[in-house]
Amino acid sequence: MKKVLSSLKIIIPLGLGIFLIWYMLDSLTDQEKSDLRTSLLNANYFFLILSFVFGLFSHISRALRWKYMFEPFGKKIGFWNSFHAVMAGYFINLLAPRAGEPARAGFLAKNEDISFERSFGTIVAERVIDLIMLGIIFCIALFLHFDKIDEFQNILKQAQNSISPQGTHWFSYVFNAIVILVIAALIYSVFNRKLRQKIRSVLLGMWEGLKTIFTLKKRWAYISHTVFIWLMYLAMFGICYPAMEATSTLPLSAIFGGFVAGAVGIVLVQGGLGVYPVLVAAALTLYLGASPGKFYTLDGYAMGWLIWIPQTVLIIVVGILSLISLQYRKKHVDN
Repeated sequence: MKKVLSSLKIIIPLGLGIFLIWYMLDSLTDQEKSDLRTSLLNANYFFLILSFVFGLFSHISRALRWKYMFEPFGKKIGFWNSFHAVMAGYFINLLAPRAGEPARAGFLAKNEDISFERSFGTIVAERVIDLIMLGIIFCIALFLHFDKIDEFQNILKQAQNSISPQGTHWFSYVFNAIVILVIAALIYSVFNRKLRQKIRSVLLGMWEGLKTIFTLKKRWAYISHTVFIWLMYLAMFGICYPAMEATSTLPLSAIFGGFVAGAVGIVLVQGGLGVYPVLVAAALTLYLGASPGKFYTLDGYAMGWLIWIPQTVLIIVVGILSLISLQYRKKHVDN
């Protein structure tokens, strides 16, 4: 049963992403497909290269920041072991959601004199910090879009009508089903002792990992890297806007709004496959308007892909190289 559930966790989100790619392309006319292709091919790829570079800077900074987490334990880890473990973990997350974190901890444990539990604990703490930073960016985006909430609600209605024009409103059915499943899961967790203990163990692990931040020797360096990482995330997103004429003059609020929408896509499907461009396009509709009969504009959809592609290529290429490097280092140590 566990294997079936694990497989479903991978297959269902991936299937949703592939379905969205097919649906979005299938809903386009031949002329719209031609326009989309033209937008992608005529984009200024110099800005996409810059996005690639900013993304790489963020990953390097994350690897450097991770090193500080082990200093309270009297451990000093090598930069390349840290960097390769980070990138390999990201790559594995593309294939299987949430599998990258334990894999990353395992890679470091094999190449450094550190236990898996301690390594994983630092990653849990890191995820808590990331959640806080994402929450801050979300609040900024919400503040910048406070006067556009009604417009966004209209976009959601247009999306529902566009996808289910005959009034089936399957969005509502899916939403209600999700709510029911969440309630059922909460009830199950209350009455299932083993699950309660597991949740309690996870929460305690998160707290233990978070506490290590307050005992860091280089606390301000850690905070500086955290701010830098998220600035690079915003930069690698926003620097893509000048790649297309239609998005080149969008304001700062469009960067925050699109960034948050894209982040949701990455959470929903591993790597945001298929979902990321759709949500970015929906967010940019507040600024670009919508094409007739659609809840998005082709320029926004094209921009979603232009942002997604360089970052995904970065993770795939560097992630595979990191896996090879880690395997080589392990054999070298064993010999």
